[in-house]
Amino acid sequence: DDLYLPGKLGLQVEYLDEHPDVDLVASGYQYIDARGNFLREEKPWLGEEQITTLSLLRRGLTVIHAVTMRRESFEKSGGFDARFRGPEDMDLWFRLGLQGCRMAWLKEVVCQYRIHATSTSFQVERHHAHYVQVLDNFFAHKNVPKEIEDEKKYIYMRCNLSFAGRHYGVGNVDEGKILLEETIRQNPDEFNPRVSIKVLDIIVGWERLVFVSNPMNFWSRVLQHLPENLQNQSIFARDLSLHLAKYRFYGGYNRNEFTQVKKQWWKIFILEPNW
Repeated sequence: DDLYLPGKLGLQVEYLDEHPDVDLVASGYQYIDARGNFLREEKPWLGEEQITTLSLLRRGLTVIHAVTMRRESFEKSGGFDARFRGPEDMDLWFRLGLQGCRMAWLKEVVCQYRIHATSTSFQVERHHAHYVQVLDNFFAHKNVPKEIEDEKKYIYMRCNLSFAGRHYGVGNVDEGKILLEETIRQNPDEFNPRVSIKVLDIIVGWERLVFVSNPMNFWSRVLQHLPENLQNQSIFARDLSLHLAKYRFYGGYNRNEFTQVKKQWWKIFILEPNW
């Protein structure tokens, strides 16, 4: 289903040859549909300039076939754990991070990831359950650094919010609402009386989910199916609009889409004149 772009292996192997201090190299990718039509491009280094164990837990890495690593690092890790169908790659990245695997970006787009109805990405409930198990497995290790233990609650919250967004994205609005409600109950100070910037940063990222082909319809669906334990929903809708405009502004700037930058600047100015 998934494809390497021409030169993928050569580029990444050359990078490893030239950087003996790096054990794993990761790159960007393209989404394509079932027929091979281009959907969009992902450059994950734009979200995290450096790959660390904490950045992996916060934002993940990249699709698995956009990675090349040294055999000795893979074998030392014990390889993939078959218990975790779907996020088995994330489990591997987390364990590699703990064992001190040195990772770096090769800032090239090297492969294609095919999206279709039978993709594991659409099996949201099962994928979420396995991802939580992966996190549980990671935090059960005795050598988790304190700086990561201190982020544990945020990491679980981010995981749950991300999968709530996936539910909304594939049309499982009731499941999305239930998971969002549960996340609010577990993290009340982040949502009430007003949703924190930290949470808004995660929620606006839902727009980049590959399931979201029409952002206007998607956000309308989300706002129509919010859980009752989210207070001040009208304020949340306004805060979300402002944060979305900023998210699109910076995203457009990073992708050199300056028409988008100008459009979002005006929206921000209307909502927050002193910005």
